[in-house]
Amino acid sequence: MNNAKYIRLLALCFIALMGTPQIAVAQATDPNCSQQSSPLTATYGDQLSSVSLDALDLCDVPGEWTWDDDTQPVGSVGTHSFDATFTPDDTDYSTVPSSLEVTVGKATPDCSQSGTLNATYGNLLST
Repeated sequence: MNNAKYIRLLALCFIALMGTPQIAVAQATDPNCSQQSSPLTATYGDQLSSVSLDALDLCDVPGEWTWDDDTQPVGSVGTHSFDATFTPDDTDYSTVPSSLEVTVGKATPDCSQSGTLNATYGNLLST
């Protein structure tokens, strides 16, 4: 008997004695994601939806970052942390929750005047 037939016969005997083996395939481990090296930027008054995550390249597999609540305002001037999730393109990988930093800068006030202002020399502006 050649080796291939012997191995096949041995496998059939094993299955007959032990039953069909059950093989569990677990989801792949989390993608390897690095720490955010520099904060994202926003302007006071913005919502997270205006802060793009497209340029983030923190994980070793392709995928997409999304804000957990993109309607949330970015808050006051300074650096703040917000929850986001990385979803790998390959569904064999788990999603990765994370906290990303956003640096909020000052807004430029709108100081424009609509309409015409009229004043007569010698009159107070309050009249």
